[in-house]
Amino acid sequence: QRLLRLTPAEAALIEALFAGLKPPAAARRLGIGRETAKSQLSSIFRKCGVESQAQLLQVIAAGPFFADGFQPGRS
Repeated sequence: QRLLRLTPAEAALIEALFAGLKPPAAARRLGIGRETAKSQLSSIFRKCGVESQAQLLQVIAAGPFFADGFQPGRS
C-alpha cells in the first residue's frame, strides 16, 4: 500500500476529477480559481509520479492511497 501526503484540498480535487469533472468544473465546484486548481493538480502529479490526468486516475483507481482509507468513488 502506497500512501500519499496530499493536502485536504488536493484530495478534494482528486475526488472531483474521479467523479468525471474536468479541472475547470472541479475548480468551480470546489470554489477555487482555475490557477489554484492547476497548481494543486501539478502538485498531485508530482506526488503521484504521473504526467497526465488520465495516468492520475488510473493510479488512484488501482488502490487505496490515503492514510484514512478514503478511496475516491467508493463509499
